[in-house]
Amino acid sequence: MGGVSEISVVEDRTYYLFKSRGIDIDVENGRVAALVLFSEGLADHSAYFLGLPEGLSFSSGREAVRRIMGEPDSAREGEEIPYYGFSLPNDRYEYESCAIVVEYAADLRSISSVTIQAR
Repeated sequence: MGGVSEISVVEDRTYYLFKSRGIDIDVENGRVAALVLFSEGLADHSAYFLGLPEGLSFSSGREAVRRIMGEPDSAREGEEIPYYGFSLPNDRYEYESCAIVVEYAADLRSISSVTIQAR
């Protein structure tokens, strides 16, 4: 893929950040645990350029995502977390082989990131 901006290791996890490509890869014990696809400017990333799951786009709001993907298995509203800052709202969709977490801008009018988590 090329273009690694940063690599960090925390215990048994290695995080590969590809900021110019809009994707981070989380590897746990030699296995891909998650992919994070970023919108433009989130966490200093460019927008992910190859498209999002289920035909979503970063301009999709929560209402549009739910029309396409249905009701989520769980949802969280944005909240202020002490010592961390503001946590963005998200919807989580559970599948047999993975989970897809769609994180929204605070106003719910666009997608900030999409995380695909392996099971």
